[in-house]
Amino acid sequence: MTRALNPAGQIQVSQFDLAFFLAGVFVAVVLSPYCWWAGAVVWFVVGNFFLFTNVFRVSLMSQVGWAGVFTLLAVSTILNGQPGWTATFAFSFALALALIIWEMKSSTWEWLGINSARLSDLALRHGESAEPVQDPVSVGGVSRHSYIDSLRGYAILGVILVHSSLQVQPVNPHLHLLMTFGLRGVELFFVVSALTLCLSWEHRSTRETMPLRNFFVRRFFRIAPMFYVAIVLYLLFDGMEQRPMAMNDLKWWHILVTALFLHGFSPETVNSVVPGGWSIAVEMCFYLILPVVAVRVRSVRACLILLLASIVVAKLSGYLLYGWLSVIYPHDQQYLVAGFVAKNILVKLPVFAAGMLACCILRDGVRSQKAVVIGLLLLAPVLQAEASLTGSAAGTLILNPVHAGVLFALFALMLATFPPRIMVNSWIAAVGKISFSMYLLHFLVLDCVARFLPAFEGDGVSLLHFMLVAMVTAGLASITYRCIELPGIALGRKLVSRWENNASNHCERREAEPQEN
Repeated sequence: MTRALNPAGQIQVSQFDLAFFLAGVFVAVVLSPYCWWAGAVVWFVVGNFFLFTNVFRVSLMSQVGWAGVFTLLAVSTILNGQPGWTATFAFSFALALALIIWEMKSSTWEWLGINSARLSDLALRHGESAEPVQDPVSVGGVSRHSYIDSLRGYAILGVILVHSSLQVQPVNPHLHLLMTFGLRGVELFFVVSALTLCLSWEHRSTRETMPLRNFFVRRFFRIAPMFYVAIVLYLLFDGMEQRPMAMNDLKWWHILVTALFLHGFSPETVNSVVPGGWSIAVEMCFYLILPVVAVRVRSVRACLILLLASIVVAKLSGYLLYGWLSVIYPHDQQYLVAGFVAKNILVKLPVFAAGMLACCILRDGVRSQKAVVIGLLLLAPVLQAEASLTGSAAGTLILNPVHAGVLFALFALMLATFPPRIMVNSWIAAVGKISFSMYLLHFLVLDCVARFLPAFEGDGVSLLHFMLVAMVTAGLASITYRCIELPGIALGRKLVSRWENNASNHCERREAEPQEN
C-alpha cells in the first residue's frame, strides 16, 4: 500500500513536477479571461495532482478514480449544464480530501482489531481470492501468482467492454464483434475461480481440522459483504419499481432470496435485485459441489471425463429446463426463461470443469510451453469441425460458453507457465484485485453515465465511453475493496484461525491427559 507521506515526511518536488505545475498555472491564467471555467478546470486539476503526487503520496489507483469522477462530472456539466461547476468542484474537492485523509490514516487504520499492515498482507495474498496460500515470490515487481489477478483483470475489462458497447454502440462491425467477445468475461471468472479454489482446497484440506467448514466461512466472508452492499445500493438507486428481470415490481421475497444466495433457482430472481447477480448465484452453487467433486476428481484423466460429462449435462439440462419453463411462463415472459436457462449452474458446469482441468495439469507438473501450444493446435480443428457441422461462423465460436471455457483454461495455463510481461504486469493485476467490486459497481456507473450524458454512437465515442466507465468504476472499486472486501476477508480468516487454534489446543489437552490402562 502506498503511504500517505514520503519516508522523510517532507514535501519532495522534482524539476519536472515544478515545471508542470508552473505551466499549468500559466495556462490557467491565460485561459481565464476568455473562458473562466476552462482556466478553473486547468488550475483545479493541476493543483490536485500536485497535492496527490508531491505533498501526499496518494496511490495511483485513487488518483485514477478521482480523475474519472471529475471527468464524468465536468463532461456532464459542459454538455448538459448539470450538475454545474459549483457542484463539480465541490464534490471533486471533497473526494480529494477524503482520499488524502484515507491515505494518511492508512498506516494506523484498524478495523476489527486488524491493522492496515495486515490488510496489505491480505492484498498481496490476493485477498482470499483462493490462490494457493503460499506467500508469493516477487520477480521484477510481479509475484509468481500475478497471472491469477491478471486473468481477473482481463475478465472484468471484457465484461465492462460488452456492457459499455450496448450503451454506446460502435459502427464498425469488426469492432462490434471484438467488443461482443467481452460477453464471455464471466466465463473467464469461472475458470479462474475453479482453478484457484481447487489449488487452495488441495493445500488446505490436509492441513486443517475442519476444512469444509473453513472453506464455506472463507467464501461467505469473501462474497457476502460486498454483495450485500450492492443489494442496498441498487435498492436505493432503483427502488422497488418495475424491472424487466423481475417480471413485475420487485417483491420483498426477491430481496430475501437474493440475500440468501438462492436467487439462481428462479427465473424471476436470478438477475432482478443486483444486475449481474446471476454469476454470484452460479458461483455459490459451485462452492456447494466443489468439495464433493474435488475429493473424487484428482487427475487429468478424471477431469477430462468430468468435462465431457458436464457438457452432456449442460446440453440436456438446457433442453429440459427450457421445455418445462416455457410452458409455465406466458409468451411475453419467455425472455425470463431464456435468460434463466443460459445462466444456471448446470449450463455453466463445463466452464468450471475446464478450470479444474487446468488445475490438475498445473498440479501434475505439465509446465511446458510446448504442451500448451500443442493443446491449442489440437483444439482448433475440433472447434472448426463443430462450427462446420452446426453452421456457426468461425468468429462466433468464442461466444459459445463451453468453447470459451476451454480456451480460457488454455489461456490460464499459458500465463501460468510462460507469463509475458506485456500480459502479466502490475497494472492489469491491480485491476484484477478489485475486479469483484468493479463487477458489482459498473452497472451503477453505466446507469449514471446514461443519465448525465446524451446518447452517442460511433467507434471512437464507444471506446472513450468504455474507458470512462472503466476508470470511474476502478476508482470506486478501489475504495470498496479497501473498506469492505479486505475487512470481510480478514474477519473470515480471523474466525477460521481462532477455530483452528481452539481445535489444536483441544487435541493437545486430550493428548496430555493420562490414559487409563
